Amino acid sequence: MPGRDPRRDAGVDTKKAPYKTVVLKGRATFEEKTDDKRTERMAIAYLGKKLGKAYAKSLDGNKVVVVTFKPERTISWDYGQERP
Repeated sequence: MPGRDPRRDAGVDTKKAPYKTVVLKGRATFEEKTDDKRTERMAIAYLGKKLGKAYAKSLDGNKVVVVTFKPERTISWDYGQERP
């Protein structure tokens, strides 16, 4: 996927008090390829061995996009540690 800006941000937060957040800033690569073994591992993790293997087999040979994210900066806060 040439021409893409590799800079990315990823954030996770609790959405309710006490608020906690982590923001990662870094660079990502996107690679389109066939990765049947990774697909099978993920399918088994979510669906169990029997259903996961069957689902992965139905996708054999399909291309997937593998995203690799390398954080360069971490920003976080935890308001649960503050006292009123």
